[in-house]
Amino acid sequence: KMVQAGTPEVIYQQPQTLWASSFVGEANHLSVEWEKTSLKSPFGFLDVPAEIGKETRILMVRPEDFILVSAPDDEANGIVKTVEFSGAAQTVGVELKSGEKIQVSGSPHLLWNLEDPVKIT
Repeated sequence: KMVQAGTPEVIYQQPQTLWASSFVGEANHLSVEWEKTSLKSPFGFLDVPAEIGKETRILMVRPEDFILVSAPDDEANGIVKTVEFSGAAQTVGVELKSGEKIQVSGSPHLLWNLEDPVKIT
């Protein structure tokens, strides 16, 4: 069964299903819900076009699209749980204050320790 047609770049950047988003690469899937005119996410409120509909949504974010910075506990929205090096990149596993777990890809030159408080944007 074909779930989406397109070039690899289009499917990677604009997947139409959860399955397609994970088939072509790593993806974080986060629960979001409507609150008034915005979607509430673990990172705050997101303004989106109303025409996408009001049912509960899943936010898909690629690991390389997050920005991870060190933060004091009172500003942090996550805690480093894992760090994996793989050549020119590292993957940092973060547990968000919401309890959801995400993967963040970034430079191997930034050193993270387990349990570091971080802010993700």
